[in-house]
Amino acid sequence: MKRFSLWLGMLLPALFGSGQEITPLQPLSIGDAVPKLALLNLMNSPVFKSNLTNYNNKLLIIDFWATYCSPCIPGLYKLDSMQQLFKDDVQVLAVTYQPKKTVDQFLKRRKWNIVFAAEDTLLKQLFPYHSMPHTVWIQNGIVKAFTSSSQVTANNIRRLLETGTADVDMKLDDVSFNNQWPLFVKGNGGDGSQQLYRSMFAPYMPGLRLSLTAERKGNGQVSRISMINVPLLTLFKEAWAMQYPWLKYDNRLLVEVKDSTVLFYNKHSGISKEEWSRRNSYCYTLDVPQGFKGNLPVMMQEELNRFFGGTIGLTAALVKQKRRCLVLRCFDKALSEAAATDKANSSLTADSYLITNLPFAHFYSGMLVQHRNSALPVIDATGITGHVRMELPANFRDVAAMQKALAKYGLTLCEEDSETEVLLIKQQ
Repeated sequence: MKRFSLWLGMLLPALFGSGQEITPLQPLSIGDAVPKLALLNLMNSPVFKSNLTNYNNKLLIIDFWATYCSPCIPGLYKLDSMQQLFKDDVQVLAVTYQPKKTVDQFLKRRKWNIVFAAEDTLLKQLFPYHSMPHTVWIQNGIVKAFTSSSQVTANNIRRLLETGTADVDMKLDDVSFNNQWPLFVKGNGGDGSQQLYRSMFAPYMPGLRLSLTAERKGNGQVSRISMINVPLLTLFKEAWAMQYPWLKYDNRLLVEVKDSTVLFYNKHSGISKEEWSRRNSYCYTLDVPQGFKGNLPVMMQEELNRFFGGTIGLTAALVKQKRRCLVLRCFDKALSEAAATDKANSSLTADSYLITNLPFAHFYSGMLVQHRNSALPVIDATGITGHVRMELPANFRDVAAMQKALAKYGLTLCEEDSETEVLLIKQQ
């Protein structure tokens, strides 16, 4: 029994006398009273130990610092001067978690009047912080303010001593933030309402419907991009088609990849089309602040190449290739121009399509859509940028009928070999 008592008597001091880190402490806020807490490892002080409440008769300024913290050192010089100026009314306590030996070597080169506390584990629990210097103001045992050391000025000290009010710029660290988690994920650091710019990739998200959004300003410039559960091939097509609409279609596509299943579904692969979509679809978002000057489609192109090039070796680029095409040309531009008095309009019936005083690009877009599944891409080599008036067959895929109708407006549609822009997707 004596042996057990002796062993227990040796163990208890080891657990409770020197093991500060096992004592759980709740962080204090402004207006809270400080507890009666032992201060150990004091340096530059007449005593080795003290108590936090022993300074209740003074304005206690606790400054958290480290020897490697470059902004901390000028702050300590400033605190030392304040200590000398207000020696009867103020007590500065410079606190660090670093070993006493490290602090002792640091202080040998400096003659300061402030008290230091090394190897701290308790005070940081009471006053948690992310960045140093971190300064805590305590008056009459009540927490008054959290600031940086730059706020410790003679005027601010006098005001607090005379009025009991801390009129200073507060430094409030959000200690709930976890550096191991991305900012705003799971509410880490906030709900995301303060973000200025965001570019993000994510895998297929079950429960969300497929959507492609490219919001545009009044001038047509893309101002926000959101792609949800979009197949990889479509991501690349859409990124380039926002600049070059004709690249959206397969007849302008050139694929050089080792594993085509990341782009195309193979019904013999042994998995369902739904499962393939889940494996090869992604989410992408690009949000920028109002007034942002960057070209968002180009930014998306670069980020697709950066992300997928770095993960699966897949990149895309605009290249030129000679291939068989349907080429629109103009032999009499005057015949294609619209009268200035014409009312802008387009109408479609079962047999005809009428376009009045609308851009030629309006007609060309229709050609692209109706020939999207054709092996021959449609090329606009007319050079027409103005508005036109034309009555054409409703079926743009009837090449012979289109050729006859277009001839009335000084236009030709011919099949020929032509060097044209295509979207090359390749894999390293």
